[in-house]
Amino acid sequence: MGNTLKTEDALAFGQAIGNMYFAQGARIVCVAYDERLSSSALEEEICRGLAWEGLYVLRLGHCTTAVAHFTMKMLEAHLAIVVTGGSSPANCSGFRIFDTRGPLHGQRILDVTSYAKIGFNHNVQTGGIVSVNAINIYQEHMISQDNSSNSAPIVWNCAGGSIASLLHDIVHKIPGNHLLINDNSLDYPTSYDTISEGLKQLKDIIIEEEAAFGFLFNSDASSLIIVDEKGQTLPTFTTASIIVDTFIKKHHNNKPSSIVSDTLAPLDFTRKLLKNQHTLHFADTSYASAMAELINLDATVSITSSGYFGFGKPLHGCPDGLLAAITFLEFTSAQSQDFSLSEYIENQKEEYLVIPPFSVPTPFPSQDAILSIAHYLSSHDIPHHKGKNLRIESKSGWWHVSAPENHEEHRILIRAEADSQDDINSISQNIEEILNACSISTS
Repeated sequence: MGNTLKTEDALAFGQAIGNMYFAQGARIVCVAYDERLSSSALEEEICRGLAWEGLYVLRLGHCTTAVAHFTMKMLEAHLAIVVTGGSSPANCSGFRIFDTRGPLHGQRILDVTSYAKIGFNHNVQTGGIVSVNAINIYQEHMISQDNSSNSAPIVWNCAGGSIASLLHDIVHKIPGNHLLINDNSLDYPTSYDTISEGLKQLKDIIIEEEAAFGFLFNSDASSLIIVDEKGQTLPTFTTASIIVDTFIKKHHNNKPSSIVSDTLAPLDFTRKLLKNQHTLHFADTSYASAMAELINLDATVSITSSGYFGFGKPLHGCPDGLLAAITFLEFTSAQSQDFSLSEYIENQKEEYLVIPPFSVPTPFPSQDAILSIAHYLSSHDIPHHKGKNLRIESKSGWWHVSAPENHEEHRILIRAEADSQDDINSISQNIEEILNACSISTS
């Protein structure tokens, strides 16, 4: 903010997006913003830009991405924009955009630039701006989803994010004993360390209050982390198994469903889905990719390894940590009176051998290396998920190729999982053969 992003950029960006969607026949857009001090000024300017290009803007105010997406679908708007920096530091911001087809990412973001170059048409037809109270409707919808009843305390850590205003009313209206912490965004500024700081605090309070478990949300409440009564963090895909089972049982009568996961799904999760006759689809390891696949495939639930849980029809489609938490509450309330989350998780564990992520030097940038490996796999008819990440299945496990954060680095990251040491050895040999064939030394 104030450096590479200014309020005049928000105005121009609103005009570019408005120009593009008006040309495509769209007329209604929902706009929201997060808790950053700069967000309201950016929101005001992007609303002006959208209206100048002929769109009718529904201003939702300070709320989460899930609320904006819910309102877009409920009011049959054509798109929604949230002014947010996600998990970036408090002095950074940006715009999260999605329409009925899913999030704008990849090439769809680049398409905006062509409309910006065309020029703006705000003299032709002007739209309008109105304020809409979406929070109350979303709150009532969330409360109606909850049929749980838990007696032991449950801790909700808002991490100072946009979810705080939602939870103030919700936790007092759903059954059980609930403790809300970090519910003031001004006392808990957004930073890269928000999750780690919040996790440590959540564990301490759970032990101190003898709580049953606790929830930690990111600042936008789009991801969820759960901590048990011993202060242990539940693995993401252990949480995912519970949420998928509970959601499908409630909303789909346990019928086989389509599930979207990123390419890091472990064996115990994938095999459980197959055992229950669900169909698993892979997406790249970003919430935007998972959300796009969820909508494209009309799937039931999407999961990423970083804890983003998305839900399908009727009124969802984007990651919603609050709905994930409420779904988890229903699971725990259905258990016996002496239910222990830590004991349940321990009993669910299945042992597999894992090769944790390790770095392999490449003679060319990581993205080129991944393209070369993908070409080899395709030309040899080796089944794999092809995208920014590669996942290659074997009879008794899988292995995975990804790029470091800086795609220009000359290295790739490899990881694998299998049933036994012999299987790991077989996969390792397979990795070595393929990498060597792509001129990547494994010495």
